Amino acid sequence: PYLAEMTLGALLSLRLGLPRYAAGQRACAWQPGTFRPLAGATLLVVGVGAVGGEVATRARALGMRVLGIRASGLPHPAVEEMFPPEALLALLPRAEVLSLNLRPGPSTRGLVDAAALARLPAGAIVLNASRGAVLDAGALGDALRAGRLGGAWLDVFDVEPLPPDSSLWACPNLLITPHC
Repeated sequence: PYLAEMTLGALLSLRLGLPRYAAGQRACAWQPGTFRPLAGATLLVVGVGAVGGEVATRARALGMRVLGIRASGLPHPAVEEMFPPEALLALLPRAEVLSLNLRPGPSTRGLVDAAALARLPAGAIVLNASRGAVLDAGALGDALRAGRLGGAWLDVFDVEPLPPDSSLWACPNLLITPHC
């Protein structure tokens, strides 16, 4: 449950624009903004296991539409539509929020690369609570710097702790937590 709560906390923070407001506060700048509610937004949970299932349950409670990817194909009460792993690329254009909750393995390494990220709708949010190897962090950083994504949260990295010289530290709209 804790990791699911962290995931939803990161999602709420990014969707409400809290990092932007925090930066404005540090700069003593009054910068009103807008936010997009979660209710009605589509979340794609990749890996509907223990953690992914909890993320789905909490997201549904917030009024989100939840799609899921699960190798077993078994239904989950919080997931409206369940798909096999092969459907990932076809589902990405529907995902306003992408939550990665996979176990590491040969089939998940590099699963979300630059091409996959490009299939997400403009302004999408990416959340990774899996393993660093599942997501191409360099491609994610490029998409954030280009302003194509609305934000991201990374709790896991290929190299941990994240080196001080990593370009990820300075990415706009990126929340970094130390593998909580």
